[in-house]
Amino acid sequence: MGNGNDFASFLNIAGTINMGAGNDIVEARQTGNGFFYLAGGNPTINMGTGDDIVRTSSTINTRASIDGGSDFDTLEFVNRDGKAITTPISMISNFEKIDITGTLNNSVTISASDVERNHNAKATVDATGTSHNNVLIVDGDAGDKVTLSGISKPASSQVTYEGNTYNVYNTGSNELWVDSDITIA
Repeated sequence: MGNGNDFASFLNIAGTINMGAGNDIVEARQTGNGFFYLAGGNPTINMGTGDDIVRTSSTINTRASIDGGSDFDTLEFVNRDGKAITTPISMISNFEKIDITGTLNNSVTISASDVERNHNAKATVDATGTSHNNVLIVDGDAGDKVTLSGISKPASSQVTYEGNTYNVYNTGSNELWVDSDITIA
């Protein structure tokens, strides 16, 4: 794609997609097998600079590589066909927010290395005016679930950000903020 605010919707992707600069949206629709399919080899989506959004309506194939690029990028779960989404995020990098809200009970597994690859390098300022560095935000609602892998529970504290309350999990020098409505496993 080029510079500018682009929208692209894909069913199957082979090779590399470079979205370029701009606030881009990529919609990854599911195939009949229930996967957002990035075909053979090492299929890649590079979102580039800008506040980008990648929307998926299915489990992401773990052979994929999705790079949010710079600025503030969001991975959104969008439910279609009455199917909940359950996926790891080991194939994504440089996303600052994961939104699993959808219309069904979605779930995601997050490890300390996932937080290391995906966090806001700029300071995130909570409702009290306190700056937090290296934050990955997970939004969701009641019924959604986050499974923590290699991340200590319980939460170390809570913060309020953009009107939502988040449980804070520390992963070394990074923080994982999980919406307080989400069930933690």
